[in-house]
Amino acid sequence: MKGSYLLLATFIFGAVIAVLLIWIVLWATKKAYSRKWDEEE
Repeated sequence: MKGSYLLLATFIFGAVIAVLLIWIVLWATKKAYSRKWDEEE
């Protein structure tokens, strides 16, 4: 029983980390694109 809780906690932690990484990548990409547009104008 304790092992399943550990597995669940690990899964939730991994999911949170994955979402944060995706959000950071999207934010950085959006910032890079806006900077690129500013340079072209």
